[in-house]
Amino acid sequence: MLLSLSATYLSVGFSAPLTQSILTWFTVYFALIAGGRDPISNEQSHQEHILGLISSLEQRQVSSDQITLFWADGLEPGVDRRLPEPRTDPLSWVTTGTPWEGWMEQAPLLANTTWEGIETRPAKRSALRSWIKELSPKLKPHDVVFFAVTDHGAPDPTGGWRTSIELWGEQLNVDELYQDLQLIPSEVHIQLWMSQCYSGGFAKIAAMDQRVCGAFSAAANRPAYGCTTFPTQRGMQGHFTTFTEALSKVGRLDFASRYTAEHDETPDTPHLSSDAFARRIVSERSEALGIPADHLVDHALPRSGALNPSQREITQSITQTALRFNLGLVHSYSRAIQLSKEVNTLIYALEAWRAQWLALTHEARLRLLHKAPIDGLTQEKQKRRRRSQRVRLKRWIKRALKRGEEGRRGLLKDLYGRLNRAERLLDQLKTVEASLWRIATLYISLAAKQILSSHDAQIWERMRSCEARPAITPIMPFASHSPRGDDTTRISPSLPPLSELRAEVESLRPGYLAFRYRERSRAKLLEVRGVDLGSPLWAVDLRTGDTIDMVDGGRLTYLGQMKEEVALHPVGEPLKIRRRRDGKARTLHVPVVGMPLSPKPPQKGDLIPPLLFDPIQEDNPIDHLMTGGRST
Repeated sequence: MLLSLSATYLSVGFSAPLTQSILTWFTVYFALIAGGRDPISNEQSHQEHILGLISSLEQRQVSSDQITLFWADGLEPGVDRRLPEPRTDPLSWVTTGTPWEGWMEQAPLLANTTWEGIETRPAKRSALRSWIKELSPKLKPHDVVFFAVTDHGAPDPTGGWRTSIELWGEQLNVDELYQDLQLIPSEVHIQLWMSQCYSGGFAKIAAMDQRVCGAFSAAANRPAYGCTTFPTQRGMQGHFTTFTEALSKVGRLDFASRYTAEHDETPDTPHLSSDAFARRIVSERSEALGIPADHLVDHALPRSGALNPSQREITQSITQTALRFNLGLVHSYSRAIQLSKEVNTLIYALEAWRAQWLALTHEARLRLLHKAPIDGLTQEKQKRRRRSQRVRLKRWIKRALKRGEEGRRGLLKDLYGRLNRAERLLDQLKTVEASLWRIATLYISLAAKQILSSHDAQIWERMRSCEARPAITPIMPFASHSPRGDDTTRISPSLPPLSELRAEVESLRPGYLAFRYRERSRAKLLEVRGVDLGSPLWAVDLRTGDTIDMVDGGRLTYLGQMKEEVALHPVGEPLKIRRRRDGKARTLHVPVVGMPLSPKPPQKGDLIPPLLFDPIQEDNPIDHLMTGGRST
């Protein structure tokens, strides 16, 4: 009958190594938290996460008496959850970001959530404290209180680790949760599983209280995927769903977190409390010794022939993650950091190009909607009138988009297509960067024992022992030591290789001609006001005062057309423009270059470049080669 009575277990020495069994009965009590902040922010995914976890617990024979749900407003009859929209209007992209956006928006669908067969309380700190006080007299030594959070999170305003969980109409920060956990008897173990933005800040509690350990979806300075997106809409599971699947297979936080790091295709950064502790100590040790962290970690990595079972498991996770995200051979911590820097450089460039495409698309939207029959700033409040006006606006937009080349309204569809590509690629790059963060964290865990002091190593081992403590009855035999249920003999990468992503980023660089002009709206002409040094226009004899009336074989018909045509033109290919000078017209073929990228702002920890000063006297620069920098 072992492991058949809900969540009552026989502990068999879950420290590493797994020896010297300690025969102790213990019971696990679950607190499921989904605050949501308010009805509009409380996503449908939160309910789906809770339902999936409850179903998994029931399949593992966990009694309902051991599960308490802290949900939004509890059992109050008012609305507490936002439903996903059945479908997005196919024309809503035209009005996005404009005053007409409100006409296309649908009122959010809100619903009241009812829960049956499970104790439900409001997601309030007072309710959580009351539950802990009621539960404490029932707890026995070696019992476990397990907190599972699917919610929104808030960062520390100072940029530190004091992050928060968004409860119903209030917040619960790291210090407050730590205080509440002190109400639990000292011989009871506490496990945290948190899938909210900036959840990694709560890993600090494990260093403050030796009974606590946990698994987290994001570092203290990072958002999480589930905070802003419905997982059911994009077909991406995210941390909570993937972790639930892994936990049901192996029943342990450590294996479930490793599995999630390998399989979660979102920009989450799954990690354990022991991982967060090791990362912090490595950073502090690196700074104190003046040794780069990559040198410190790589030097402490064990040799491949001397790996113990736990280290082999971590090494396998590193390899699985690298192959699944198409990163190639990531053979060291320094290699992971190097690739991460390259990906961050691509992200910076792509964000700059995305900002350009967004600005051009916004201008084109405003130009298209300028003559719309509906005023974007005065929206009718009556539902019937509003519905008819929306239909009228949609009919007008359809006609405007079908009118030849968008009826002299601009290249809106082409611009929006570039913007969409940039946003999709940005999501992919962020996922790649997050996967490299996961690999770097695993390498630190692999080298931690050689880097940590004896005192810190004891704390780290205690956290790992807590993380290895089972929370539910696993599907797999415990001796298997593997969370993987898929076929590891065949790994299908989920992303293109980095070389393809790099080429895709470069293909989204807008075209550029490096000259200044003034648009004459009535005459449909551009008056050249200046040509930048090094501009391709120097090679084709374009001067200040010249006018341009045709571009790419067509006449200029609207303000902003030149900017759009140049930006959309393939880099390296010639663009035809017709120049007029002294009453004579001439067609010029100008090769379009890529838009320049300003240097990336320095980050914390970067070396400050040297400051160079030019001598100036009475607002006039002095030739320092002649004066040696001294005033004359």
